[in-house]
Amino acid sequence: MSNRCVKFAEELRAGGWFIYEASVSEAEETACAIVRRDGRKLLAVCGARSDLFTGSEENGILFCELVPENAKGLFELFPYTRPVSHKGHPFTMGLGDRLGRATPGHVRIAREYGVFPILAQQSIRELNLTGRTFSDVIAAAAFGVFQEGYTDGYGADGDHLKTKDEIRYAVESGCTMITLDCSEHIDIRAAEFSDAEVEAAYSALPEEIRFHYEDTYLGRDLPVIGRIAPADLFRIVLVFYRAAIH
Repeated sequence: MSNRCVKFAEELRAGGWFIYEASVSEAEETACAIVRRDGRKLLAVCGARSDLFTGSEENGILFCELVPENAKGLFELFPYTRPVSHKGHPFTMGLGDRLGRATPGHVRIAREYGVFPILAQQSIRELNLTGRTFSDVIAAAAFGVFQEGYTDGYGADGDHLKTKDEIRYAVESGCTMITLDCSEHIDIRAAEFSDAEVEAAYSALPEEIRFHYEDTYLGRDLPVIGRIAPADLFRIVLVFYRAAIH
């Protein structure tokens, strides 16, 4: 820990603040830490780049609410707090924190097992139910990452998205991946068709669709399942092809 951080921590303790020790960090001559007092958790900032944050000053230290506007300052000083793509990581795990409080625990689990965590993960429905935004979700994850001093990276998932507007909203908010919800275009009835009904419905599909799936999957050794029987492929196509087109 740098001399600046040591002095910063001493001043915080003198003010009666509990310090999350792993969060005490310095960048660009600015010391930051997640602190708590009287049940209130804040970001404490002191130094040259305090202008990146908004808060109330106490004894030369700026105390900032854990909100999206202040998360932007955190991204600027400590880039590892910003979500990044999971590309290149062999093991990932979605860990949706529905209330924005569980990230520190999720980070500890990710560290222990060496997985790349998708810490910010929420659906539009969940946002509406909790009154949050994608920016709120990402900010909560960022402050949790900073609190734990976690620098190995994490992702943000816009989950169960159904429309172009929802996709645009998630991406513009900083989500690094999206999960499409195509349930409205899946024909689950076809899963219960008789063999005769499958054959009739499949035969009625446009020739280019049938050719595409047969040429891609029939007569090939596929991962995990091996070779797929024509009747099974036809049923799968009937259930899912509209979703794939969508």
